Order: sequence, then C-alpha cells, then structure tokens
Amino acid sequence: MPDLRTSSVPEIEHESASQSSHWLAIVVLWGLLILWSLLRCPIPSVNEPHYLCKARHFWDPTWCANDFFLASSNPHWVYYFTVGWMTQFLSLGTTALIARLASLLIFATGWVRMTRALLPHRMAPVLALSVFLLLQAVVNYSGEWVIGGTESKVFSYGLGFWSLGCFLKQRWNAAGILMGLAIAFHPLVGIWLTGCLILGALPWFFQHRRELSSIVKRALVPLALLVVSSLPGMIPALGIIFDSASPADRFAGDYLQVFFRLKHHLDPMQFKPLNYIIYLGLMVLSVAGYQRLRNGGTRIEGWRLLLSLMFASALVAFAGILIGLRFTEPNEMPALALRAKLLKFYPFRLYDMMVPVFFSLIAAAMTVRWASRATQTTLALFAAAIFVLGMSFPFLDRNPSRLPDERLSDWYEACEWARTETPAETLFATPRSGWAFKWYAQRAEYVTFKDCPQDARGILEWNERLTVMANWKTETYADSYISSAELARLRDLTGATYLIARNAYLFESEPVFENEFYRIDALPESSEDSHQQNQLPDFIAPPVR
Repeated sequence: MPDLRTSSVPEIEHESASQSSHWLAIVVLWGLLILWSLLRCPIPSVNEPHYLCKARHFWDPTWCANDFFLASSNPHWVYYFTVGWMTQFLSLGTTALIARLASLLIFATGWVRMTRALLPHRMAPVLALSVFLLLQAVVNYSGEWVIGGTESKVFSYGLGFWSLGCFLKQRWNAAGILMGLAIAFHPLVGIWLTGCLILGALPWFFQHRRELSSIVKRALVPLALLVVSSLPGMIPALGIIFDSASPADRFAGDYLQVFFRLKHHLDPMQFKPLNYIIYLGLMVLSVAGYQRLRNGGTRIEGWRLLLSLMFASALVAFAGILIGLRFTEPNEMPALALRAKLLKFYPFRLYDMMVPVFFSLIAAAMTVRWASRATQTTLALFAAAIFVLGMSFPFLDRNPSRLPDERLSDWYEACEWARTETPAETLFATPRSGWAFKWYAQRAEYVTFKDCPQDARGILEWNERLTVMANWKTETYADSYISSAELARLRDLTGATYLIARNAYLFESEPVFENEFYRIDALPESSEDSHQQNQLPDFIAPPVR
C-alpha cells in the first residue's frame, strides 16, 4: 500500500484540526447542505417521487399494486430497503426529509474526512464545499448532480468520499467497507469510483512492481471487506444486467435507454459544446494549482491520488465519447448493439463529479495558502459569500413539475380528488405533463415517461405503453372531440378506469371532476362489437435498423 500521509503547506501546519473541530466541521457542513437542499429543491424534488414511491411499494406491494413500474425490477435494492420502511409509518414527505438529513450527514462526513486528509485546516472543508456547490449550480457535463433530493447516489458519493479519506489516512479496512457500502447503495457510482481508483493507481503499481506481491497480500482483507459489503446492492444489480431476456430484447432495451429515455446523461452527442470547454478549463486550472502546491513544498502523495482519480475518470469519459461519436442517426451507427451496451453504464458520471470536486479542493488549498494570515472569520465570510452566490443562481428543480403555479394548483386538486374519491386499487391514465401523480394521488398509473424500469423487459413494456397512449391521443384528440366509445376503447387498451386530461377538449360525457385546467373522466366498459384491437409499432423512439 502507498504511503499517503499528507501535510499542509508550511504556513498552516499549526492549524491541524482537533477532534472537536472535526465534528464541528461536519455539523457546519451538514447545516449548509440541508439549507442548500431544502431551499433549492423543495420536497418532493425531481427524482423523489420516482425513488420513494418505489421504496414504499417495495415494503408494501399492495400500495399502488397495479402500477407496472413499481412492480418492476429493484435496481437500488439497498436504498429501498433502508429508506422504504419509514413509509409504512410516515408520509412520503416526512420520509423524504429524514432520508435527506441522513444522506447529507453521510455526505458531510465523507467530505470532511476527505478534505482534512489532504488539507488539515479548519476552514478547508467549508471553502471546498462552497466552491463545489457553486460549480454544481453553474455547470455540469452530463447532467450529474448530487446535492438536492434524496436518492441512492447521495449516500453513495458520501460513503465513497469517506472511503477516500480513510484510504488517505491508511485506514485500509475502513476504506474497503465504506467503498463496498458505496457500491451497495449505488452500484454504478461505487464501481466507477473503485475502478478509476485502480486505473489511476496503475502507474504507482508499475513503479513498485517489485513489491507487488507484498502489496497484494496487504490488500486482500480490505478488498474482501469491500466485496462482502457491496453484495446487498451488487446481487440485485447483476440480476438485472444478466436477466433472462432474449438478446433482441436486451438490445432494444439498451437502445431505448441510451438514445431515448436517458440520452441527456448517456449520449455524448447530446451534451452542450460549452460544457466540454468548461470542464477542460477546470482540469487545466486544477493541474496548475496542483503544480503550485507541489512547488510550494506541500507533500502531494494524497493530492496525487485525487489527481489520478480525476484523470482516470477523464479517460473513461473520453472512451465514452469515442464510443458514442457518430455522424449519423443513432440507429445507423456501426456496432450499435455493443456501443449502446457500453454507454448505458454511465461512462461520464464520475468525470462529471470528480472534476469539480478536485477543482474545489485545489481552490480551497490555494485560498488557505494565499490568505495564510487571514482570520477564521474572514475565511468563513468568504466561504459564505461563495455559498450565497451559488444559491442565487436559478435552478429548475425549485419547480420540478415545470408547470405554472395556477396550473400546478389545479393538478394537485385533481390528484387529491383521485386519492379521496376512488378505491385504492384504481388505475389511472395520466397526461404526459403530469407530475408526481403516485406521490400525491397514491394511485397507480398506466404509464408515465419519468418512471422507466431498468430491466430489458420492463423498458420494452414501458415503451409499448407509451406507444399505446401516443397512438390513442393522436387518433382521438385530432378533432378535439372525445366520444364515449373512444374512452371505452382506452379502457380496453390500458385497463385503466379513469382518465385525467387537459380541460381543453370537448367530451361527449360529463366529467366526474373538473377544474380550469384538468378534468377526470370515468372510462366506460365497451360492448363486444365496439371492441377494437390496436396494432402497436415496435418503438415510439426512432426505429432500430
């Protein structure tokens, strides 16, 4: 194992933090993260209905039992298990708040452990976090974020950073357990962290190749602890990857996931050109800052590890760019099946996170170095100014529904009617513009674009259901008149017993609920001679050739 013990710059060696200040830093960071989370992302945030409704159904399958997404595979099994039990006693909103508090505490602890291992200055964690949050508010590369609502990756990144802090302090067993837990909570985040750590350490292993056998022996126990602690999350994830779906279904699922549902995260051709430039600039500035630290007499073994991690994540992202590079439509790409399979594993995720993380740590080190005579109060005010600046930037997730206030109020009213006036097992057909219907109405949906399963069969079923709804709307809404026979046909196609629609069309029947923007109609049963079969195309997305 490498000797990664670090020391601060000469001017601040006397600032080595005591244990009490260490815990104080965690509490301060926790408070800042809670403030950031609740003010920028009110409950429920953009992904909380997706995660917490799944978690509630995980513990109580009778809740929204007819919702096919909730009954699909469980890729984040550990998150559902550790968070979902609270939904049996508490509301979804209260559960979200508690889960946020827990995940942000772990993130704060991990951030302090990692930062203090590199730069043992009292203000370093706060300065670095303020810069990091500012960058999160301004730019990202592939849509990755971490501080907002509750979901599994918040736990995973916090545990991963905590593991890095232990690794830098040569606490190998603790580092192995924590990284294993990071994998368990979010397999992709944890595995990319582990894999890029190994990739970044390859030059060091080559340099110490004569001692490799001794290094491997010392690493066996930490690696075993990592594997064992990761199993609760890895086993369900591997079950999804290696399910019994046919090769054709797997290919179709991969294609839909990469180039249709999650293209803003997985297809490099969808990323903004400006983001490429900004991230390259952040890397250049980070390397320049690293060289200044090195030339200034700072021991850089720990810094070198984080730098290697950043470059390893950049190498993976570059490979992802090459895999996704094309000058034609996705369905005309050579080796499409292989390339889609590789892109679905989020090769850009860790790069999106590690560049601002390393830049933030370098910025904190430079600030402490340049302001070596500044008081703690001055540095605290500077960090607070950066934090407030980040808070001031507009953020779409302050309104994740993307609906105007008056229309959102009407949507909540429609959801409340559904919750109070229909049986618990009712299945609804909801509009594409709907928001968090299961959260507010606590009723099942036939399909919603946001809630896409992750197993191949589930993705194909999701796509077919979207196609059913799209075809029915195209045929039915064309003349802005919806007959009772057309409503009955929707019931035959979907099994839903109610339709929520925009109150902008003329219906033959009277609604059971109506306000300015929405109406709810009971779907009648059709007679045998009016029953029609619908021929579905293979994909609502561009066809695969």
